[in-house]
This record gives sequence, C-alpha cells and structure tokens, in this order.
Amino acid sequence: GMPKDIAADEAIEAFIDYEINAPWIKKLRDTGVVPFISWPYKALPLMIDNIMRKPWKLAKWATIF
Repeated sequence: GMPKDIAADEAIEAFIDYEINAPWIKKLRDTGVVPFISWPYKALPLMIDNIMRKPWKLAKWATIF
C-alpha cells in the first residue's frame, strides 16, 4: 500500500550487500581466519537499529528465554 519509491528505499536499506571495501574485512575473509565476517559486519548495525526502533521485539524473546 505504500508508494513504489518508498518501498524501493526500504528494500535497499534492508538488503545486505556483502561486497565490503574495508581492507581489514577483506583480509580476514580472504585469509580464512574469519571467512564469514561480512555478515556480522553488515547485519549487526541493522539489528541494533531494529532494536532501537522496536524494543518490544527484543522484549518478547527476552521473556521467552
């Protein structure tokens, strides 16, 4: 129900692009020390932003566990 340009902006924001230009991330990923470092590097800021905007989602899991 939202306009296409707003929906596109939200989709691009939620998409995790694993092509990272930070040299230390590339080195860790390419040497095999931490091959999956790209995911936490990109996903953790998105999760923190989501927790800041919607704290009840974290509270639900805290209550369950």
